Amino acid sequence: MSQLKAKIHETLKNESLQKNYYQATHSAVAKNRIRAQEPERWESLRQDAYQIRKKTIENLPIFLEKAEASLNARNIETHWAINAEEARQICYKLLQERGIRQVVKAKSMLTEELELNDFLEKVGIRALETDLGEFIIQEAGEKPSHITAPAIHKSASDIAHLFEEKFGLPYTEDERVLTEFARQKLRDDFLQTEAGISGANFLVTEDAALCLVENEGNIRLSVSIPPLHIAFVGIEKVVPDYASLAILLELLAPSATGQDFPGYFSMIRNVEPNKEIHVVFVDNGRSDLWQNQDFRELLHCIRCGACLNSCPVYQHVGGHSYGWTYPGPIGALLTPLMRNKPGDELLPFMSTLCGACTNACPVKIPLHHLLLKMRHQTKSRQAKPPLFSAGIKAFTKTMLHPRFYSAVSRMARILLKLIPGENLPIPCMNKLRHFARPAKKMYRDLK
Repeated sequence: MSQLKAKIHETLKNESLQKNYYQATHSAVAKNRIRAQEPERWESLRQDAYQIRKKTIENLPIFLEKAEASLNARNIETHWAINAEEARQICYKLLQERGIRQVVKAKSMLTEELELNDFLEKVGIRALETDLGEFIIQEAGEKPSHITAPAIHKSASDIAHLFEEKFGLPYTEDERVLTEFARQKLRDDFLQTEAGISGANFLVTEDAALCLVENEGNIRLSVSIPPLHIAFVGIEKVVPDYASLAILLELLAPSATGQDFPGYFSMIRNVEPNKEIHVVFVDNGRSDLWQNQDFRELLHCIRCGACLNSCPVYQHVGGHSYGWTYPGPIGALLTPLMRNKPGDELLPFMSTLCGACTNACPVKIPLHHLLLKMRHQTKSRQAKPPLFSAGIKAFTKTMLHPRFYSAVSRMARILLKLIPGENLPIPCMNKLRHFARPAKKMYRDLK
């Protein structure tokens, strides 16, 4: 609890960080032209997407079997990892057998979840992030703070100082200069590396198509140039057919960045000569989540980050405050369910329950309802102090009996007048919240 509070207070005190989060999230929301100009079409797409994801997840074992068969029929080798360690070991074995000591990586939240970069570094394999945002935070020694925009917390000034310190680039806040420098620096890595690692936005089971969405072209270079491509795919990423894919794609970019469509879209279906493709299906807690009827809907998530962009709590406390790979409302639910470390049970309480996340979700996950449900389950498991239980019983009795409520209210007014100061502190709440002084007359006494 103290670590969580410390991180939150640290972020709240950083005015530059607050500005970066606010500008980036509001910009993404404001750019969603389809939602703003065609609301009926937007809601129709959301409803279709909800039905697609519901059908897919409810029949997940069937679709996974079809996906494996389709991939194998196209000479794409499949692997199954029950947890993060198995996934890391599969990757290591593939690289070790081929004597590969350096890989290029496309942006992948799943590999962040698996802590793949740290693992590869420990076994002597260099993993180079090629997404601009991931490249920046890798050089800064940090973790992503957003699902789709990993360096959202960095300003142009922060990046300029970083490149000056790391690479000796003369200080400049010109975004074109900074981007061009990173592009040139990464170019040789693409051409010389023998393996590329990626995630997958979707995997179409109908025809074994691995789908990758991006804006920079780095993913296409990462997976097409090296002779070995290893794709990590969460088991929930399967999509039944191309018609379903088209609907999800129409929602993904507007929800993530406000674009009508991403800059690049790749579908990998065939293995080219002198090339290997391996797909690693990763469970890592997803099967347990699938069996949990209360929260199975979380597997509908397409990792667009829309709930983060619309969440007032995320906009203020930032991504790193959540403590794991997935921040924001979706992270406040996934982290306790999938990681479940001490302190994770507090994350669902990092929400105002305003419902903005639910309204923004393109696949209609009822996020604020699930947050409330998880809060209830968390509190139900906790032992109640005797004084707390007695207080709740007294409060209930007071509220159910009008005469008793009136008598208690008048007594409370007398006692509150004895406390000095302009504002009255609220027990068990933070220091910034207070009761106002009671009015001279109660409302019922006004004529």
